[in-house]
Amino acid sequence: MISDRIPFGVVEMKGAWVADSAAHRPALTRSLAGIGCCTMEILDVQFLLATAAEHVLQLWASSGGEVAQDIPPSRYPDDRYRTRMMWWDRRRRIQGRRANEFVRLRSPRRADDHYESIRLHRSI
Repeated sequence: MISDRIPFGVVEMKGAWVADSAAHRPALTRSLAGIGCCTMEILDVQFLLATAAEHVLQLWASSGGEVAQDIPPSRYPDDRYRTRMMWWDRRRRIQGRRANEFVRLRSPRRADDHYESIRLHRSI
């Protein structure tokens, strides 16, 4: 699975943890979910590999990630979690979306915006 994708470029992302007590936790979590898309663009690679706990899979999937269904969940970092492997494929992303992605990701999220897209927030 991994070795087949290496010739096309693979980035592995790690360490997307947000403390329960963090200020602006929901916005920070959404921002972390979108970093992978930017990384693939900047590094000009086709694939991104990451792991995520089951409670955030839907959020990560909103940025284009797909759970590797052939790999069972792992109890990592401890028994409270079921961590899954996910892939992002830059070529599967919607055409036209790429051009406006950085602008869209950096726009503030409106309080009434129920769409679960990923947005990067600047703290000003």
